[in-house]
Amino acid sequence: MSTQNLSASKSNVFLIHLENKNGLSAGIITAGGRLVYLKVPDRNSNLIDVVAAYTHANDYEKAGNPYFGAIIGRVSNRIRNAEFTFENNRYTLEANNDKNCLHGGLNGFQTINWTIIEETGSAAILQHISPAGTGGFPGELTVNAKFELTDDNEFIVEFTYFADETTPVSLTYHPYFNLTGYREPTVLNHELQLNSTGYLPLDKDFTCNNEAYEVTNTPFDFQTEKLLKTALSAENEQLKLAHGFDHNFIVKNYNGEITEVASLYAAFSGIALKIYTDYPGIHVYTSNYDESRVPGKNKEEFSKHHSICLEPQFFPNSSNYPVPYSPYIQANKNYKKTICYKFSNIK
Repeated sequence: MSTQNLSASKSNVFLIHLENKNGLSAGIITAGGRLVYLKVPDRNSNLIDVVAAYTHANDYEKAGNPYFGAIIGRVSNRIRNAEFTFENNRYTLEANNDKNCLHGGLNGFQTINWTIIEETGSAAILQHISPAGTGGFPGELTVNAKFELTDDNEFIVEFTYFADETTPVSLTYHPYFNLTGYREPTVLNHELQLNSTGYLPLDKDFTCNNEAYEVTNTPFDFQTEKLLKTALSAENEQLKLAHGFDHNFIVKNYNGEITEVASLYAAFSGIALKIYTDYPGIHVYTSNYDESRVPGKNKEEFSKHHSICLEPQFFPNSSNYPVPYSPYIQANKNYKKTICYKFSNIK
């Protein structure tokens, strides 16, 4: 592992380099805790960078896409009308997605330059202490984000956190994947499988209610492998609304344990990805807009459907309605959530 100061591009931003014995490597910058490269072997043992990123730390805001590869918090996804009520107290949040609060608001964790508190040969831990009232959320929240690259070709993100007041917390990680290394400019030929029989439909404001739809006999049925272009070409009102997938899927038979929730495969490269988590939901976003305003680190033009995001998390807007798996945490208790990305290749 190594650390590099990137102060020439933005003050006090550091790059952390992780590498395993198989040659896999990951780069995380302290600005937003972003994953800026993840190099994995294809079927011919060539190392392919499978995540979207920009060249400089300040390019993310210039591009109008501050979430590329970032830590998301305090609460991922959308909170309707940027408000929630808990124990008869109404909290007003920062509206940054029309009337909604998206990914923690204007001062979400993607805007934070995280502090490195621990480095070992195979892992690093970043920390941020979010003051009470940040973005309108109650309580001071302390978050540690541990990044580890194992010799089993797993890239693991582990969040541990606590607050001094009861507050909603739904952290996630937001890499944009293209398992061809953008040699194919879209993910339309990727195959996706999800451990899910239900999803949460969007209202016109792109938020969710306490209801779920069955996936069977719909474009949302990924119980077996399906090409993304097949699903995206289907006639469906939800797909029209979102211009693709921007939906939360419910993990089947969720019991709070770490389990496989998604798999992704690109025949072009032979690279396969499995995602494991102990979250009850996984959000699927298929990069539904042209994001080519700023070229990527390798001159990629991020056109529509250039990448796919697979974001384990609590259910969207669930701070506003009763759910079996609540995002609220109790004061002065420790919590942990894990996301594991495991790579392999198919010859």
